[in-house]
Amino acid sequence: KIYCKAKNKNILYLNKYLSTVFILVLILGLYKIISLTFVSYQAGKDLKIFEKEFRKNIENYKVKKIKQNPLKTVIYVGESTSALNMSLYGYPFDTTPWLNSIQNDKRFIKFNLAFATHTHTTPSLLSAFSLCIKQTNENCSINLENKKDNLSVIDVLNKTEVKTFLFSTQGSLGGHNLANKLVFETKEKYFSSDEESIKKDNNLKLLGNRYKPQLDDLKFFRKTFCNNKRVFKEKGSSLTLLHSYAGHGQYDGYLDFISSSTKFNYPKYINNKNFLGKDYKNFRLINEYDTAVKYIDNSIKNVFECSKKNFKDFSHPMIFIYFSDHGESPASARGHDSSRLTYEMLHVPFVVYFNDMAFNLYKDKFEKLKSLQDTNLTLRFLSDLILYLNDVDVLKNDDSVEYSSNNFKSLKSKFILGRKNLDNETTKIQTFWKYEKKIIEDENFRMMFPTQDTSISLWQLKNFLESTILESNGLWRIIR
Repeated sequence: KIYCKAKNKNILYLNKYLSTVFILVLILGLYKIISLTFVSYQAGKDLKIFEKEFRKNIENYKVKKIKQNPLKTVIYVGESTSALNMSLYGYPFDTTPWLNSIQNDKRFIKFNLAFATHTHTTPSLLSAFSLCIKQTNENCSINLENKKDNLSVIDVLNKTEVKTFLFSTQGSLGGHNLANKLVFETKEKYFSSDEESIKKDNNLKLLGNRYKPQLDDLKFFRKTFCNNKRVFKEKGSSLTLLHSYAGHGQYDGYLDFISSSTKFNYPKYINNKNFLGKDYKNFRLINEYDTAVKYIDNSIKNVFECSKKNFKDFSHPMIFIYFSDHGESPASARGHDSSRLTYEMLHVPFVVYFNDMAFNLYKDKFEKLKSLQDTNLTLRFLSDLILYLNDVDVLKNDDSVEYSSNNFKSLKSKFILGRKNLDNETTKIQTFWKYEKKIIEDENFRMMFPTQDTSISLWQLKNFLESTILESNGLWRIIR
């Protein structure tokens, strides 16, 4: 209008130009929409091909269960939980009161040095639940080039008499849930997103907003798993997976699931600046994360206790396993962004518990695992562990052993994960054990990586501020 007024022109003069621009923008917009649709369709098609080829791997092998002793295995798969924010692993604040309470039980094993093989759920779980059939250069990973060299350990169990179950609050569809299609193909599945669950209890809906979780893991597992008597009374061996959502996205979504009496609070001497220093603006974020960790501890407690009680009622030996797919870095506000990797994103909790019957029946297995509690492990160890506990060997078609249940092949790995940079070059994060000097690709990174974690300085803060020597000398009040 200003232009037309200045030039003494009718505004309709510009109509033909505006119409032309509008048509060009419309054509461009339609092109982009069609292009995006095609790309999405092709991506879905590629994922389907990947899934089909990966799932066919089991057809190339036979499976042999060496011993027929029954065993019930329950695996609680955590989400985005760093060991370094858990008091069980030395975090200075009590975020895991229940896990702390059972850590001195003689049937409890805590693996102190377990590392995720990726900072995101799908690649990490694909690795954790896959057997590396052909391990090259003492390293193995899931990718489009070597998918045929990996075999789902659940597919292996499905070829035996072991019954397999999945209870998940993660959802069943989408590329981000590809693990459900590849390595979680259990014989029975229960998802929080199922229409049946939504009809029965409106509070169990997964509404799709990952930043504001709308479902209660604890409640879902209690309803679908703990009250499912058929899972517990079935004779023979079984493996049950519980895939948790808690810990994902913005953590304040879990605050509503924790009573005010059990919500997490820091000691009075802690404030945002003496706690996080230059990252003090992330104080609310880490407080919410620590609260989510406390909620997770309570959820694990409920699943564990109902499992232990039910399997005892039916006189079944049970082994309970808890681990997390990857960690998180809330104090730095990096989340689990693989492009800004920190130690916290890879160091994960990993614990195992034998009930009384399992402890007595499988004492040799317990002692073997106990001997590994201070050994460096990647989550690849999980598949080895499942085969070992169930005494299952993978055979070639000529009946020779391809993968032995006693092999623990994952212990030979020299790398945690490989990453491609913008130049399409692959760099590898070393496991820092069983390596030779020549394979260290970045000496500076190797030296700095373990010191990047904020929790290390937090432990020092805790030890300093709550020193019994300082308290007994009356210096505590001076410091405060």
